[in-house]
Formats: sequence, C-alpha cells, structure tokens
Amino acid sequence: MLQVIQNHLLFFFRQIQSFWFFARAAFAFPVWLPEFLRITWKYNLYYYNIFLFMPFFFFSTLKGKRILEVGGSDLPEELLFKKFKATSWTCLDYLDWWTDPDSSQTKGAVYPLKEASPELIAQKHVVFNGMIENLPDCFAGQYDSVVSICAMEHIPDLPKALEVIYNALKPGGEFYTCFAPVYSGDKGNHIFVETGPKQKKVVFNGIPRNGIPRWAHFLVQEKDLREKLLKLYPEEWVNTICDQCYHSDFINRKFYDEYIQIFKETPFENVKILNWFPSYITPSDKKRLREVCAPFKSFEWNGLIIYAKKAKGTK
Repeated sequence: MLQVIQNHLLFFFRQIQSFWFFARAAFAFPVWLPEFLRITWKYNLYYYNIFLFMPFFFFSTLKGKRILEVGGSDLPEELLFKKFKATSWTCLDYLDWWTDPDSSQTKGAVYPLKEASPELIAQKHVVFNGMIENLPDCFAGQYDSVVSICAMEHIPDLPKALEVIYNALKPGGEFYTCFAPVYSGDKGNHIFVETGPKQKKVVFNGIPRNGIPRWAHFLVQEKDLREKLLKLYPEEWVNTICDQCYHSDFINRKFYDEYIQIFKETPFENVKILNWFPSYITPSDKKRLREVCAPFKSFEWNGLIIYAKKAKGTK
C-alpha cells in the first residue's frame, strides 16, 4: 500500500510540474480563456492547436515576426495575425498522411513543397504540403521563429529536420516545439481510429478503459492485443489499432533518451528542455520496460517542450 501511495504522489508531483509551467506561461499568452474557447469552437480546432502554443510566450513573442510552422496548417488568420500579431506565417504540413480529408482543416490554396519559391514564401500566409527534411534552399535564413506543435514525434529523420530548421532561421532566430506522445511514454503508441469522413476520430493512446494497456507497444504481444480488442471493437478498427501500435511509420518511434541526445547535438545554443504530460509508472513497470527496451531508461514522460536559439552572427 505504501508503494502505491508513493507512486501516486510522484505522478501527482509530475502533473503539478507540467501544470505550473503552463500556468506561468498563461499570463503572457495573448489569447485569454473566452477567446480561446470562441476560436476553438468557431474554427472546429482541437484544443491543443492553440493551448500548446502557450509555453512559447513564456520565452518570447510572435509579434512582428516572420514565422515558419512545421505541422499544423489549420490555424485561422484571426489567431495568427490578430492575436499572435505575426507579420507573416508560412506553414509546412505533410497532408498526405491524412486518409480522411476532413482530418486536416486547411483552408485556401495549398502548394506542393517542390513549387516553393522566394515569391511564394514572401506571402503573408501560405501553406505547403511536404516534409520538413525536404525544405528547399529558398527558405534559408528567412524566418525569425520556427514553431511546431505535435509534429516532432512524426518526423522520420529528426536530426536532418533540425538541421533544416536551423538553416531556415535568421541569425538570432528561435525554435520552439511542444509535442507528445513520445514513443517511450505509456501513450507512445499514438493510436487513433478515424471512423469515416466527417465522423469522430476515436483516440485510444494507451487508455486502459479502452482496452489497451499502458505501454502495450512494448509489453503486449500483437496477437494477444488483437484477440482482446476483437471482443470490444469492429475488426476494421482492431486492424488499424494494431498497425498503429506495432508497425505504422506515422510516428518515428524514438525514445525519450533519443530525443534528448538529438536536441543536445544540434548547433542551437541555450537549448531548454522541459518535460510535460507524465506517465503513471510503477517500479515494476520501470524495471520491465528497461529490460524490454534496453538500453533506454526513461519512460516517465509522454511529452517534451524545447526552446532554442540560433546564435547571432551565424548564417
């Protein structure tokens, strides 16, 4: 019983760590709760589309800056220019990932990344379809800030992506990302099922009440999970769940330890790394995970917040 109490207290402490940082950032955030709710409702956004920008304003501001967003593509101009007060906003999103056209809420023209030109990226608001690793040379040195919400966990070649992001920044520019779930977290399988056009996206993400144990992607055999889920869900859903849990390249399947190493090896200076979205983990969970996933050792967090700057005087 004492061990159970200790586990819950440690999990509660990690939750407070995350909440406290977001709470401090909220005072600098230019979108207050009524506006947050109105914009989210009006444009049918997921809550995290706006909410996870909040920590950025603890470090800096988007006002008067040229922004490159990696991932996203569905933020309304009311938010970008009236609330965030950015000068221009270029978004790069890999829209080919979405099987349901309504999963991406992009409005207006979308250009293939290979068609990017100095004239196009000079527009006030433009969206490109492509992968950040393939960013053309015309983006180099063009942006004051690069921001990314819930995208880093999807990027296959993350070191290459960070190199490209660094090059896209002006000297003294800044990079911010807030993302989850990390593969090594208890919700790292990143499972969701699109039930059809204009229907609900059902998120599973290792929530036990949905029949998927925490860390199923490491601790449960695919055949055992399939057998269990077929008693609960349609076979089509179960096929999607198992594919996303064990096989899909929709996520890059990088561990927390790998992310930390990758970000520390970038040429950015003053790299700040913050944890958020904790996993509930017991000592027996941790012992088993370290055995199954050796040499990786960290499984306590589902999410990361990274803020870094490009040195002034660099190209």
